[in-house]
Amino acid sequence: SADLTDTISFEYDTVLTNEYTTSQSHSIGKRYNGSLQPEFVNGQTTNQGQITYNELLVKKITFKGGYLYFNRNTPRRDNIGNNLIYSLDEILVYTINDKLIKKIQFNHDYYYSPSEMVGEGAKYRLKLTGFTEVGSDTTDATDRKDYKFDYDNTSLPWFGSYNMDYWGFYNGATNSSLIPTTTVYAG
Repeated sequence: SADLTDTISFEYDTVLTNEYTTSQSHSIGKRYNGSLQPEFVNGQTTNQGQITYNELLVKKITFKGGYLYFNRNTPRRDNIGNNLIYSLDEILVYTINDKLIKKIQFNHDYYYSPSEMVGEGAKYRLKLTGFTEVGSDTTDATDRKDYKFDYDNTSLPWFGSYNMDYWGFYNGATNSSLIPTTTVYAG
């Protein structure tokens, strides 16, 4: 609040993250290399790199009446970098006096895309299959709500594949590039 009588504070875990990048360029046209005769250029270049940065993951949110605690304990299979990353397993809701009042447990699974061309992590994509909301009495079955999600079972390509449309959605194509076909007419 404006008078600071009601505030919300956030605590974070810092995770070193590596991401691998690929960029492509396609040159079309004429290049003058100092001679009077231009050289026609029509070629594609692919560059790969790596970006390393610190990612902040919410660990705890404290508010006037209590706090939320975010547990990440399960190592993820879809790890493409060289870091160990974890999925969000549960969110715990506590009163200011450390009494558990609610637990939300997340259920995960993976899409799997078999490929000989990529590392093991790129073959998996994490998906949320459901969650369970449990009240303060974790033994009371009537104080439990289960939610489940269904997904289209279409097999997806491996992570980082070019098999997608202009907007990044899988479209069944087997693209070798993300650069659209362009026709240049010499005039």
